[in-house]
Amino acid sequence: MLKYFSQKEFACKCGCGDYKMDEETVLKLDRLRALWGKPLIVSSAKRCPSHNKRAGGAINSFHLYGAAIDLITGPDQHSLIKLAINVGFMGIGVAKGFIHIDTRLNRTDWTY
Repeated sequence: MLKYFSQKEFACKCGCGDYKMDEETVLKLDRLRALWGKPLIVSSAKRCPSHNKRAGGAINSFHLYGAAIDLITGPDQHSLIKLAINVGFMGIGVAKGFIHIDTRLNRTDWTY
């Protein structure tokens, strides 16, 4: 189904085996990768409730539903954010070294 990513990349980092992602989210991510033209490194995707709590995630984090992805970024972070918005990601969180993208219904931007 996806050209650029494997299920393993989306698995909860606690090792519980949960990797179920929202289909719209991963299809948009694959499209983002195609447009970006170079690898994207997923640092966090699906999270089980206990891992989300340990990671300091919001109570209703989109990671819990497999509808959010954190990507490691470099100096071209701004360009990647612009592409993510063009692909249709509505939630954009920006930090030094990574961005959070998700498929919420309303556009929301924030910094960490």
